[in-house]
Amino acid sequence: MANAPRERAPQPGARRRYTIVVSELTRLRDKALNSLKFAVAGRNEEMSELDDPDIEEVDEGLMVHVPSVKGRPERHVPVTYGEDPDARGEPVRF
Repeated sequence: MANAPRERAPQPGARRRYTIVVSELTRLRDKALNSLKFAVAGRNEEMSELDDPDIEEVDEGLMVHVPSVKGRPERHVPVTYGEDPDARGEPVRF
């Protein structure tokens, strides 16, 4: 997914007949969310309930409070910085 093409052409059997061009900001957001989902071993329901206050920046990386969904207990998951230099860069401010 991190290396997905920027332009997405329609599939042969699809109703959509135009090419979608994905912006760089959208690609960055998707990459960050999927990396976080993988790091906390989160399910789709847990990630959709996740909000800004649930992610806290600490010295070693992030502390993520994964909320309780579908009877699973809530948990606090540490996410350390990775070895990829792109993942350790300065935070992006918008």
